Amino acid sequence: MLAAATAAAMIGVAAPAFAHGWIGGSGSELTARQVMPGNTGLGAVAYEPQSLEAPGGFPETGPADGKIASAGIAQFSELDAQTSTRWAKNEITPGPHKFGWTYTAPHNTDQWRYYITKNGWNPNEPLKRSSFELLQVVAHDHTAANTKPVHTITIPSDHSGYHVILAVWEVWDTTNAFYNVVDVNISGSPTTPTVPPTTPPTTPPTAPPTTPPVSTTPTVPTGVHSMGTTSSSVDLMWTASTDDRGVTGYRVERATATGAFALVGQPTGTSWLDTGLAASTTYRYRVAAVDADGNRSAVSTVFQVTTAAATGTAPAWNPSGAYTKGDRVTSGGVVYQAVQTHQGVGDPGWITARSLWTPVG
Repeated sequence: MLAAATAAAMIGVAAPAFAHGWIGGSGSELTARQVMPGNTGLGAVAYEPQSLEAPGGFPETGPADGKIASAGIAQFSELDAQTSTRWAKNEITPGPHKFGWTYTAPHNTDQWRYYITKNGWNPNEPLKRSSFELLQVVAHDHTAANTKPVHTITIPSDHSGYHVILAVWEVWDTTNAFYNVVDVNISGSPTTPTVPPTTPPTTPPTAPPTTPPVSTTPTVPTGVHSMGTTSSSVDLMWTASTDDRGVTGYRVERATATGAFALVGQPTGTSWLDTGLAASTTYRYRVAAVDADGNRSAVSTVFQVTTAAATGTAPAWNPSGAYTKGDRVTSGGVVYQAVQTHQGVGDPGWITARSLWTPVG
């Protein structure tokens, strides 16, 4: 963990090759929570700031209340912590401001929707739908998102102090969207808004004993797709399942074009890098969710993908070596390319850090 933290400190946030996008960077006046300077304790999202993907259609669908900032992705749950002092804030004034997106995979886009917390919201409670009101919609023509990378959004004059802006990037060619929250302090007002008074709780009457509810099976994972395919690997991702007892993991099954499915992975999150595959070969994947009681969902719709043609060989990776951006190495039968110039420190986990290496063959 210390080495990983050192890597993060050395390189900051870098974009993986197979990714999506976040608010911040060139042309943007504001920066999203997961890449905001001064924010610490971010966990895995520090290495994947672009991957906050969930079903679209917010607020009718999308991530559950309390999990909006993480897009409902368990490994990014650190983003859901919410107090008046937890997150660094963008200092702004009412009026127009530029929200710029850094795109690493500019999907064809339907629209972007911007929301802001209502006056009187409670900054010490988890973010929920009822906390937000629609601020502005930026329409698009269903072409790539990077044809409109910067949006001018007007902050209302009746808002002051600490607020959260939620940006929802609605993709056109899938049913998913990307969720970014931006913490702001408007007009330099005190960072803590007035918390609505609450009535002291009363002691409820003792309820008669009830029979524990019967646990249900998780919902079926949806949207299985590839974040990137090489000659020997497929980088899978899907939309999180839900369950009354909590989803604890997933079962990833693989088959060739005509073969039988077999279990190849049991990740706890909504992604899986399948390696050691044959080049120019068609594979089929399906995913099922598992809850805390061991209940298993039905399998997802089968996703089919063909690996790339074989590439040339590369030298074995040295965890302590010095590498220049573009260098290629081999590790675990997979060819990786350096995302940026860096000096290894002997940590064997760095080859899986997408900000340093990306699989290419």
